[in-house]
Amino acid sequence: MNITALHSLKGGSGTTTTACNLAAALAAKKVPVLLIELCPSNLLRICLGQQWRDSNGLRNHLNKHFQTIDDHTENDWLKECIYHSKDGVSYIPYGRPDNGNSPKLQDLNRAFTLNPQWLVKSLSALKLAKETIILLDCPSGNSSLQKSIEKSVRKHIYITTADPLSYMKLKNNLDHFVQKKPIVSRKCLINKYNPMLPLENDIHTLMQHEHSNFFLPLSLHRDEAVREAVANKLSTIAFAPQSQAASDFMKLADYLYKNSTEDERHG
Repeated sequence: MNITALHSLKGGSGTTTTACNLAAALAAKKVPVLLIELCPSNLLRICLGQQWRDSNGLRNHLNKHFQTIDDHTENDWLKECIYHSKDGVSYIPYGRPDNGNSPKLQDLNRAFTLNPQWLVKSLSALKLAKETIILLDCPSGNSSLQKSIEKSVRKHIYITTADPLSYMKLKNNLDHFVQKKPIVSRKCLINKYNPMLPLENDIHTLMQHEHSNFFLPLSLHRDEAVREAVANKLSTIAFAPQSQAASDFMKLADYLYKNSTEDERHG
């Protein structure tokens, strides 16, 4: 199963908008894609045109299916949470907590504790097309949920920005990338890059020079079209198809698809 988890190396890096636009770019290339939000902000749906009042999602159905998760049986209950955007993206939003309080991760943490492979098994039960690319929008920080996701998924992309704090964060987490099994792919992607700013350009060059093995061979440029698209509840691909950002997301989709097909060929 082709699953890639997208994480934020530091808060505010733009992981959710990157996940939405990458999914839209894949869909534009006629690649079947399923985007799943594991981040309790529950904002992914806005980028894909879901109504604000519609709070259905993964969190709302999880309690009903804990028995299935606990006894490790396959069940296609995830299909109850799937939406389809006008872009052609199939997605599962996080959903709002039933009690109306601030979103929490206890239920998802509990699910991974009961069965670390519950998400993979639940996805397998959906009988998705073999070529489907599954993207996970993961919570930021060093939470137990993030650690559980890292154990159950082989491919990870960490979104960062070219600024001093992000550079220090990368340096502090370097062991996290190096001291892992070789079968796990971990890459960084620089987002919101403005090459016209000297400091940002210097840090961008420094990151890629010092840690070239960990960075994707492309960056996502800062583009106001991304924020404007969110304000219009659209992906950047749909809102501004000729923009720099749309071009970047299409290149990222090409990279991900190419690597996915190579992984399939090599088993």
